[in-house]
Amino acid sequence: MGQGKKEEAEEVKKQVTANSERLAGLEAKETELADKPHEVSGMLLYAKTDEDIYPENEYRMSGNKIAVRTLNLDSDFAMIKEQLNSIAKKYLLV
Repeated sequence: MGQGKKEEAEEVKKQVTANSERLAGLEAKETELADKPHEVSGMLLYAKTDEDIYPENEYRMSGNKIAVRTLNLDSDFAMIKEQLNSIAKKYLLV
């Protein structure tokens, strides 16, 4: 992994860790469903900023799939809708 990619991955990991309270519900759901076949997943959705590095990745945390995505809110509504529909198609199988 190149230095730039490594730094980017570390920055995203910090952001995900900072939001770990939001992901704690996944662990509770995992316990609740322990005796049933299941897959628990979650997503952190951030507003895109003017930063050079922004989160766009997927991780496994304790076996749970976590997606981290950004949404560019600095665009017209049609583009925002397109971004949201794309996320829904990929992650919600809509």
